[in-house]
Amino acid sequence: MLKVLMIACQLLRISNEDISYMILHLKEPDIVEIFSGNYDIIFQHNLTKYEAVFKDQDNIKAVVRKARKLHNLNIKYNIKMILLNDEYYPDALRELKKSAPILYIQGHVIDFDGRRLIGCVGTRHPSEFGKNATSYFVEKWVNEGCVIVSGLAKGIDTLSHSISVNNSIQTIAVLAHGLDAIYPKENGGLATKIVDTGGCLISEYPIGTKPEKHHFVNRNRIVAALSDILVVFEAKKNSGTMHTVKFAEELGKPILSTRSQDDT
Repeated sequence: MLKVLMIACQLLRISNEDISYMILHLKEPDIVEIFSGNYDIIFQHNLTKYEAVFKDQDNIKAVVRKARKLHNLNIKYNIKMILLNDEYYPDALRELKKSAPILYIQGHVIDFDGRRLIGCVGTRHPSEFGKNATSYFVEKWVNEGCVIVSGLAKGIDTLSHSISVNNSIQTIAVLAHGLDAIYPKENGGLATKIVDTGGCLISEYPIGTKPEKHHFVNRNRIVAALSDILVVFEAKKNSGTMHTVKFAEELGKPILSTRSQDDT
């Protein structure tokens, strides 16, 4: 029931910060009481900004029904739901200022904290230099036992994941939408191969969530946090890739890069 209620919190647009608080500090009976509109519990845990939300019991019941259906779809699609207090939740993500209180994982739950994870990011339109550099280094790294983390976007992301699966090595794809669909669509086959070769697809968004612009920025912070080192294979200085670089800098991650596309 707890996981159903956490999905419901996401559907109700409860902030990640407050969902994290519920997961870490409240017992399931208290959360049930909050969903029943119990003002004393809502007040006790400083959640009064959601009082009107939880007082609308007709809407709450409808949202919980939808959350239950999504939870059942998780089971159908073999999507694991990992909460912030779960033993399998990556320690690296706990360091984020705005943590992802829930992770949805399709595929194998990799030992995030026990493997060398290299984030590979860059342009969607790499030059021949970018392609060659990515191919050379990623193949070298995966054959040394490293796990590539990227975002399944066109270009550098796709190439990095493809080299991993072609060498039958695990890779981690972080997505900006629900795991019931793949964006871009043409990477659907690659996503299947990632799972089939022991890797995984990760999202902080429940099934049914569409890819939106701000979701990709949020996705990039997870890529940066999971990576032990971030490598940028070509990117314009004002590109989305630079969001990942910014997050990596804030987290104190080592950052390597090939030339900027602005220098070509």
